[in-house]
Amino acid sequence: MLVALMENVAFLLVEKEMIEGETTVGTAINVKHLKGNLVGDKLICVAELTKIEGKKLDFNIEVFHNEVLVGKGEHTRFIINSEKFLSKLNG
Repeated sequence: MLVALMENVAFLLVEKEMIEGETTVGTAINVKHLKGNLVGDKLICVAELTKIEGKKLDFNIEVFHNEVLVGKGEHTRFIINSEKFLSKLNG
């Protein structure tokens, strides 16, 4: 769940900047899960876009519970053409 949260926040951070027909896909993630949490705990996830290299986007991500760092990591996403990507999956 922690990794899904981290990927989703990075996705949402840049999705609003994509032009029509583009999106991003995650290609790498390196996470340290530092502390467990209970189901229902409110977590705050902060993603920072640290590098843009062509279509490659690198992020640093931290997750907090009550101001305690519970997870951190680096994540890479690539900008893709949605239609072209989906056509490769379907055929």
